Amino acid sequence: MQKRFKDILRSYLPEVLNFFSQLDSKVLLELLSKFPSKQAIIKNEEQVIQLLTSFRNWNEQKAKAFVNAIKRSIGRKDKHQVAQTIILSITQQLKQIKEQIQSIDDQIKQMMEQFDQTNFPDIPGMGDTTKATIISEVGDIEKFESKEKFVSYIKHKTQGNIEKREQSAEKDILQLSDKSDKVDREVQEEIPRANIKWQKAKASDNSHSEEIS
Repeated sequence: MQKRFKDILRSYLPEVLNFFSQLDSKVLLELLSKFPSKQAIIKNEEQVIQLLTSFRNWNEQKAKAFVNAIKRSIGRKDKHQVAQTIILSITQQLKQIKEQIQSIDDQIKQMMEQFDQTNFPDIPGMGDTTKATIISEVGDIEKFESKEKFVSYIKHKTQGNIEKREQSAEKDILQLSDKSDKVDREVQEEIPRANIKWQKAKASDNSHSEEIS
């Protein structure tokens, strides 16, 4: 979805990509959900600037620079508002996805607050989502006699998952290789037949030419 979003912005509002590196940015989604076209942004210049400056890292100078860039946009014209409709649709979908993710994160946080983390290893940078994932895989952490055994189990589990993915990838490669070999055989078998057909057709043409002469 984001690739399609980027492609259509590159065609109709390429300047947007100079100001937003993250296409699921809250600022961008709020902006385009209300002003999904060049015309809408220019027509509502003051509201656009007001919206942008309501977010952190967006001062009035930057907001005005954005609007001015849109005014000079080299993007394609959206005569029938097709691009506008697509941009609005994708923006709304991305907003819904972000809201769903946030809702899930909130639920996980609430669950983790009720969970006894006394014996959970204190690992820097590990958030509630990662902890919840580990708990769902491991179960009762108290069954491990030490942190070292717990870490060893996680490494073993991770390595097992990696090996499964590698085996799956190897299987896919082998299947593709088999298909490629089959195609090669079919091509090799077809070449002599095609050559015979060509020779017969050539002989027929020569015979026909002799009859005419």
